Amino acid sequence: MHIFIVGNVLKDVYLSLDERSEHFESDKNGINWLNLSFDASKHHYFRRTSSFGGAAVSMEVLNKLGLKASIVSSDFSFDDTGIKNSAPADAYRYILTADDAVTYLTPTKFQRTPFIAPATAPDYICIDRSANFDQLVMDEIRSYLDAHPYIGLILHLKKSSDPIKNSLIPYANLIFSENPSLPELKSIAQSKIIYLTDNALTYQNIVEPISVDRIDTLTHLSMFSIAAATVLGGFLLGRTVEDSLGLARANVENSRLDTCLTLKELEELSAVYSDNPRLLAAAYMSSTRGIPKSLVFTANNIPKSIKLLPRFAKSAYENGFRFIPLSLANPSFEDQLENITKSGLVPIISLDNHKKGSSITEIAAETGKLLDNLASTIKSTKIDPRACLISLDFISADATASDKSTIKDIVAATTEVLRHHVPSNLAGIIFAPSLSKEDPEKTAAIMSSILASGPYPYFVSLKPQLLPA
Repeated sequence: MHIFIVGNVLKDVYLSLDERSEHFESDKNGINWLNLSFDASKHHYFRRTSSFGGAAVSMEVLNKLGLKASIVSSDFSFDDTGIKNSAPADAYRYILTADDAVTYLTPTKFQRTPFIAPATAPDYICIDRSANFDQLVMDEIRSYLDAHPYIGLILHLKKSSDPIKNSLIPYANLIFSENPSLPELKSIAQSKIIYLTDNALTYQNIVEPISVDRIDTLTHLSMFSIAAATVLGGFLLGRTVEDSLGLARANVENSRLDTCLTLKELEELSAVYSDNPRLLAAAYMSSTRGIPKSLVFTANNIPKSIKLLPRFAKSAYENGFRFIPLSLANPSFEDQLENITKSGLVPIISLDNHKKGSSITEIAAETGKLLDNLASTIKSTKIDPRACLISLDFISADATASDKSTIKDIVAATTEVLRHHVPSNLAGIIFAPSLSKEDPEKTAAIMSSILASGPYPYFVSLKPQLLPA
């Protein structure tokens, strides 16, 4: 399968400005520009970063999904090491960031996008949002499509109306539109249209929300290109609409400057956005890239709207959280556990199993007892254990105990507890060892030996990294 992308390659140059008293001002169209009082002799930018945008983004996304995509009439290409080119970009955009505000300037006029009929007909032609046609080129494209009716056409329409590009609407098999009110789309079957807005991806009655707060400042100008190319890739790979929109959301919210995600990374992240607690728990345990911090309920990110009462779980879920740490020592543990799971949240249950001065044998016995009691609670309350996670420390003697535990002692005691006291149908065990910060090498050695002593009927891993919100 080969996809030909028709569009311009842009070079996005990001300039981070220092603190200043002047601010941006907006024109009647809502476009931001530097205030006329800005004095460039007194202020400067302290960081300059750049990346390719426009058609290059669509090409990167599709290739990282395992599809073959190239840009028509361009020497830009993509391989395992990234984007390759020998010629400059078609146009530049300068993006200014300061005071949490973003604006962009386009000092060069966007050149017209050429179209040269490919020697070998592709399976699909994708008209990128960056494409800028004159009528002559548009006539050439329509003539080519008339002569090759078996070629699928993908059309990306920006928010502002483009009468020349709109003339391709009747030819399109799939349309991405940033304008839900475009008159030309009213007579088109809605099954052909996916609407893209700043905060959602919509296909008919299926809506995938976008968390604007999670979009990186340095990718915000490419978010529509990332979303459209990811959804297209999902469709071409045979994914469902829900899966494709979920992959797109994960890519938009987690891509960084000049780096979109691979299919494997997207699959991991999109599972984390599921409403199925079993899938959520499995995704948390199997993640290699990390979990968005915004999904994990902690004392540092509690919204003011959530009150810390025994029945706060529904409010937490409505605020976007999906994982809730819960201590077994909590006096209302059983009530809270039931409330959390009924709300569609995944509990991360921690055990306070280290008592001051205890030997490794005493701590192993205490941990086993706590786990046995927890298993009974889960069973009696009819909670799905495949939607529960348990957070443990390694089984070792307390730091103040007279006997010290070797790595061999810790591994033996910990694996013994895992084999005999953890329910086999649990989603997973998360190790959050107290020594991880002071001795990361010892932590890694212990964890490696514990995994080598498996297999276990559930996931076992160190606490996954929490990605910035």
